[in-house]
Amino acid sequence: MTYNEESIAEFYGFMSFCSADPALEERMRSREKKYGYKRGSNASFTKPGEYKDIPENSFADPVGYNYPIDDEHVRAAVTYWSHIGHRRAYGPTARAFITERIIKAALAKGVTVRWQPDDPDYRGLPEPLKKRLEGYGDSKKSFLEDPDRFKAYCHELTRKRM
Repeated sequence: MTYNEESIAEFYGFMSFCSADPALEERMRSREKKYGYKRGSNASFTKPGEYKDIPENSFADPVGYNYPIDDEHVRAAVTYWSHIGHRRAYGPTARAFITERIIKAALAKGVTVRWQPDDPDYRGLPEPLKKRLEGYGDSKKSFLEDPDRFKAYCHELTRKRM
């Protein structure tokens, strides 16, 4: 049997968040089906108390009630989601969904979002959305596209540590 990133995230999500309440479990499965991705390992069966008044569709992760993207919280969602550790709880389908929702919400609320050429979640965004990001289309290539830039970056990091 082979495992991919999606199946591993699904397994850990399942192991970490099996509810004793079948109704809560069924509601989460319903949200998974509605939004087209499996819960992350950090999913909540119910909205956290501080977000109880935020509608389901105002979460970047509406399956697990994470990353509210209403006016008050969208900047925090951008900041938290930019840390790769927060994304590890999700499979690739969920990450793509959440990344796109956070960026769309931020841009709609006037928050500047910079293009991240080395971030695979950003590279997977739809082209019209990428074009709205600050710095997209600049001549600077991704590390993955420009080995000389990557070598120079590594050399600079090594120099700073000495």
